[in-house]
Amino acid sequence: MRIGSAGFTIVELMIAMVVGLLLVGGAYGTFIGQQEAFTNQGEAVAVQQNLRFINQMLSREFRNAGYGMGGVSLGGTGTVDLNNARPIVVQDNNTAQTIALASGGPIAIDNNTDSFDILTTRLITTLGANAANATNPFTLNDASALAAGDLFMISNGASAHFFQVTSVAGNVVNHNAGLATFNLPGGQQDQTFPGYSAGDSVYHVFWYKYFVSGSALQRVPYNTLSYSGNNILPGPPQIVAQNIEDMQLAFGLDTDNTDNTLEINAWDNNGLAAAQLDQVRAVRVSFTARSARAIRSVTGRPATEFVLENHDPATDAGYNAADYIRFIRRTATNTVRVRNYGI
Repeated sequence: MRIGSAGFTIVELMIAMVVGLLLVGGAYGTFIGQQEAFTNQGEAVAVQQNLRFINQMLSREFRNAGYGMGGVSLGGTGTVDLNNARPIVVQDNNTAQTIALASGGPIAIDNNTDSFDILTTRLITTLGANAANATNPFTLNDASALAAGDLFMISNGASAHFFQVTSVAGNVVNHNAGLATFNLPGGQQDQTFPGYSAGDSVYHVFWYKYFVSGSALQRVPYNTLSYSGNNILPGPPQIVAQNIEDMQLAFGLDTDNTDNTLEINAWDNNGLAAAQLDQVRAVRVSFTARSARAIRSVTGRPATEFVLENHDPATDAGYNAADYIRFIRRTATNTVRVRNYGI
């Protein structure tokens, strides 16, 4: 009896292998495409969340800027003079800029990105005794919130004066001129000191500069005892948000100011002239955020730059369109009505 043999020929096996490889290859390509799409979607969500966070944070900062200052505010040249200026001062950085630090080397601001100084305050206590002049120590009802290096402000609602703490003893706050040139004599108190009464408000003052450096939104605090000449040198930089490429600001102006309304009839993004300072009614801040990683495929992606205000990235030194489109980018613009800006 002859037993028959069954099986596949070599040709049949090769055909089956080719078909199997095609099916596996197709499934792999689909998997890789879906994985890339999922990753890119995650990157886009992270970019949006980044923008949402900084918009909410800075909106709150802008609204609170200058609260309780009574018309006295922040100088815009980096000096310690906080009089005769405003609580928000924007620098239109068309050229490379650096910030000297109290310790460590200077930090560079990314070219063509705006930066700004901002003063915000927090009511912490009241004067515990009359303050007839600006040179004697101040007695507060509670000085526990202040420490050496902090900036503080005394205000009666009509006028305000700034000082820097040099030491605290109980509820007595010293502001010795010999330890910080921010204080009298030779410091920022160049206006007539009106004298303040027990019960007048005392605020903790927070002075920050916000800027973009190394594709990150950063800030430096100016609450420090380090100084150079008439300049207070800020403390170490603090990263607010990563992967921020650009920040641009503009001021909304009420140029006629004749009808006692807060209308905005002009915008300025090139820095304000002295005559425009009291016309400010709003601040418009715009950001460009990008993904943390370059995407794998750029097929079909438009080579369109995200232009904010007067800054076109295509004009930046070293701009490369092929590299630019390899990142996911989103922009966000927020307009904030200011409460305490000379109005």
